[in-house]
Amino acid sequence: MRLTPETSRIILAVAFALFFVSYLALEVHAFTKSPELKIISIEEDGLNTVITGEASRQARVFLNGEEILLDPNGFFSLELNLPLGESVLNFKAVSRLGKESNVQEIIRR
Repeated sequence: MRLTPETSRIILAVAFALFFVSYLALEVHAFTKSPELKIISIEEDGLNTVITGEASRQARVFLNGEEILLDPNGFFSLELNLPLGESVLNFKAVSRLGKESNVQEIIRR
């Protein structure tokens, strides 16, 4: 089989189409998946508990129903004065499409 200009154009067109479809599928998946949410650290600082975490930049993040503000890179840091005993912290990240990710942390002081 000889490679002609016509065959080269067809191969190039098919390769471009496959690349485009793959790229589009990855973008759709990234847009429709649940947002990332992770707690990076929980540290005791005297009377306070300092919690740092990260979420998808476009997500809205909540702690026990109250919204947490993210920095432009998707990080957050909270300083909480938790009571002695057990505290249950429910973190939730919500994407623009309403997809959710949840993380629960139980802190004992």
